[in-house]
Amino acid sequence: MGLPQQLANRSFAQRLRWVRFLLLLGVVGVLARALYLQVYLKDDLERRALRQYNQAKEVELQRGTISDATGALLAVSLPMQSLFAVPSEVENPQAEAQKLAPYLGQEEGALAAKLSESTSFTWLKRQAHPLIAQKVESLALPGVHSLAEYRRFYPFQTQGAQLLGFVGMDSKGLEGLEFRYNDQLMDRRDQEESWSNFLSGTPMDRLSGGSMQLSLDSRLQHYVESELVKGVSALGASDGVAILMESATGRILAMASAPSFDPNRYKDFERSYYFNRAVGVPGSTFKMITLATALENKVVAPDDFFFCENGSYRIQDRLIHDVKPYGWLSLDRIIQKSSNICAAKIGLLIPRETFYKSIESFGFGKKTRLNLPAEAAGKLYPTEEWTPVKVATMSYGHAISVTPVQMTAAINTIANGGVYVEPRVVDSVKTAGGEEVELPPSQSHKVISPETVRLLTGYMFAVTQDGGTGRMAQVSGLDIAGKSGTSRKFNAKEGEYSSSQHISSFIGFFPAQKPWVTLFVMVDEPNQYYLGSKSAVPIFHEIATKVKDLNPALAAHFDAPTLALDRAQPVKPDSQPVLDKNRTWAQVQKLLLKKSLREALFLAGREGIKVRVQGTGLVRDLRADPKQPGGYVLYLSL
Repeated sequence: MGLPQQLANRSFAQRLRWVRFLLLLGVVGVLARALYLQVYLKDDLERRALRQYNQAKEVELQRGTISDATGALLAVSLPMQSLFAVPSEVENPQAEAQKLAPYLGQEEGALAAKLSESTSFTWLKRQAHPLIAQKVESLALPGVHSLAEYRRFYPFQTQGAQLLGFVGMDSKGLEGLEFRYNDQLMDRRDQEESWSNFLSGTPMDRLSGGSMQLSLDSRLQHYVESELVKGVSALGASDGVAILMESATGRILAMASAPSFDPNRYKDFERSYYFNRAVGVPGSTFKMITLATALENKVVAPDDFFFCENGSYRIQDRLIHDVKPYGWLSLDRIIQKSSNICAAKIGLLIPRETFYKSIESFGFGKKTRLNLPAEAAGKLYPTEEWTPVKVATMSYGHAISVTPVQMTAAINTIANGGVYVEPRVVDSVKTAGGEEVELPPSQSHKVISPETVRLLTGYMFAVTQDGGTGRMAQVSGLDIAGKSGTSRKFNAKEGEYSSSQHISSFIGFFPAQKPWVTLFVMVDEPNQYYLGSKSAVPIFHEIATKVKDLNPALAAHFDAPTLALDRAQPVKPDSQPVLDKNRTWAQVQKLLLKKSLREALFLAGREGIKVRVQGTGLVRDLRADPKQPGGYVLYLSL
């Protein structure tokens, strides 16, 4: 073999070794890549697969249940079949589209386009009717598959719809409690495990999410909601709210908004129907808060009287009116007749910082921690912005914005012996494994004394008796303490309160002697009977009657506390001389001195004498009033 041949053989051998080396290197690279993908990128690849299958991961899982306090299911997910296609497996898109179109109710062209997509996954029909899914599966078309997913059902339809909310096609909460507690009802750790099972073809037959139990009672919810809907419709109102709260615990037993909607078909309703008005719409029966503050801080005494200016009273540039003209009224009659003027006078007597702190302690100006979406905090202005007009109007419910649930919790403080307790609607939340999820503890604090509670309860009881604005709330065999409210709506565009649009409300608790529940009813913009006494009160009556029928033990007699006018001795006008028009100061002094307040007011009214009052007890002195020409200031003491 010559040298050229030897060189040629050596060159071939070297090339062969290089080829083997490169092949070996390639094999090692492939193995290393495979090892990297299988070990180090396993989780990432599974997540990519999850994205490729669009939302299949979420819909494969069953969402946890929501039940009421008795265990009745308010929301439950049931298995359904959804149809999808893997376009790369489809052999003849046009022919398969022609066969699918009659069952799916879609055009052949649109279906053919879906079946021809360059994606690895496309939905054909979500949550199909079982018969349709069965017929499509019987066609055995290449690339067409079915997937078990779950559809949310709400057995009670409209009941508590705004509170519960609803979920979308992918089992994600979109409104209400479904939205707020989405992570608890769809536990993500269980979802990842279930997705692994889906990839491996392992069937799933267990709940993947947690569960919730609410404080609602579906029986009470039914009655509260049905009576509210009937009342709002009869009054021609735009909407309404009703809240039933357990007095001692703050548990919400019923929460209704009207008009309502059916979350089973939420797409058929406008978005405005989804709004939970119980936590977002202003409403007020605020005079009770003003009087509670004044009594608790000794600004007024139980036997004080206030002059209601015969129905019209000016404070700076604002003219305040009462529904009817009233003269002198005791505290119980101020509440019974719902006098704006006297409430304003009382509010102006309260030191500003004291008033502000009291309003805060009743739960206003901040959210209630109900943890509901879109809950409003209301509007409580800082004291630096309090003008005399603002304080006066705030005292009867204007110049302050409060929500129905805030007002319910505030008045419930009186029902609960002077202790404010936070409202709550969720009793318990459990994980998929049955473990209790720790919820924030309910907070409570003392606001007013038992003596103030006793007085306020008596005043509110008088409201529901003959002569009171809430007498139509009376229920046979059941004593009710309540307060009506009528406030003008604030027009944000005009920056002033409307003269034609009103919010009417009534709130009360019963039995008055030992309250079990507090009930709030509010009607927004009633076309008929805008006064709370004729709009919200009848609805309250109907609901209270149903509640009593469900709980006969509630009936009991209320022993009302002795009130200011009840303690006063009857006046005998015939025993007092009538003064002539040219009366002297000495004659007026002789007429009024040593008289009780009630007697002095009666005689002053008979003689046409303008008086202002300071103190309590008997008239010990009187002097000319510099603010009222010809008038007098009466000084009373015990």
